[in-house]
Amino acid sequence: MAWPLIHYLDATLPDLAANLALDEALLVEAEERGGPSVLRVWELDHLAVVLGASCRLAENVRVDECRADGVEIGRRSSGGGPS
Repeated sequence: MAWPLIHYLDATLPDLAANLALDEALLVEAEERGGPSVLRVWELDHLAVVLGASCRLAENVRVDECRADGVEIGRRSSGGGPS
């Protein structure tokens, strides 16, 4: 059995929204257009909470504390828990 080719992309964009948008674009490219599988790694220079598509903000995040501490909150288009 041959292993599928996975492209590695170590790329952090300037802000949370841009990183989440690129993740979604890569997912759409792979799923809808037959693009390559990509393992993307990114890391912001500040704290942020990223929710999965089905997570509930009020149940998974202390929103008031995040706002008070300047922690961004974003949501990715794929599933999974908060990270």
